[in-house]
Amino acid sequence: MASALDTALPDTFFRMAEDTLRVQPEVAHEWSSGRRGKRTLRIPKGDDGGFDVTIACETYGLYPFAGDWHGAPWDVNTPNMSLDDLCRDCLGFVRSLICADSTLTVYYSNGRPFRRVLTYPLSGQSVNDRVGLLVFNYLGRRTMREFQNHHLPRRETEATPSGGGQRFIRRTV
Repeated sequence: MASALDTALPDTFFRMAEDTLRVQPEVAHEWSSGRRGKRTLRIPKGDDGGFDVTIACETYGLYPFAGDWHGAPWDVNTPNMSLDDLCRDCLGFVRSLICADSTLTVYYSNGRPFRRVLTYPLSGQSVNDRVGLLVFNYLGRRTMREFQNHHLPRRETEATPSGGGQRFIRRTV
């Protein structure tokens, strides 16, 4: 049986995620629970052109997944961040994944995936986060496919300053 201290992060994440999702009823989602207080939030893709978004919340961190891509966790021991801060930051990331601000590009060799690149906005920049196999059929026929979710409207909008020239990204709520 997990103690209250052990389930502090999963309970905080569940509460904050439910509060956030309650005001977005169009976003289908499901929860599952595991041993030692683990909770998993899954937002299924809206169509064949999208990808599932999953956050596995362990007692020690939040682990993001976009389809079969997986990223670095939000660690409970991050300095100067409360549990609320960790959850808020993670939920902001989830928000960017369930709209057209982010894309998941999957590269294939002979029809088998060998690399996944998640592109998402972060601090006004576009980040390409890659995961892949070290061993794959290097000589195989290469293809790629791009996936994008459209559960919610974009948060990031491209605009050109009145002086022309540079483009910048403006965040909208």
